[in-house]
Amino acid sequence: MLENIMIACFFLAGFDYLFFGKVLITYQFTETELRVILLKLFPLHIIPLKIVEKVEKISYPKMFAGMAIYVSAFRSRAFGGGVLIRTSTKHGNEVVVTPPRVDEFISEVKRRVREKTRREI
Repeated sequence: MLENIMIACFFLAGFDYLFFGKVLITYQFTETELRVILLKLFPLHIIPLKIVEKVEKISYPKMFAGMAIYVSAFRSRAFGGGVLIRTSTKHGNEVVVTPPRVDEFISEVKRRVREKTRREI
């Protein structure tokens, strides 16, 4: 069931991006976490900044090939690279997101983790 919802979100996000220029999946920073939001209303995933261990840019082919092994993938664009976020949890420790400006997003995550936890990632 959840897999079908995720597939539908992927296709809707691609359709929305290509035809209306809007994004169904957005990302929001709070003081302590990163939120993945559907339709700007529904939180799909919440990542506490204190458990983020690594943030890295990944290419579209690597992201597409690894979709089967990533626990959570939240695509806000049909094409292009993304960001792999590794966390310190035992289950579901890799999340893939596709923000519009990947490099700026990575810098922002690193800055917020540094401010919140006083450590570099």
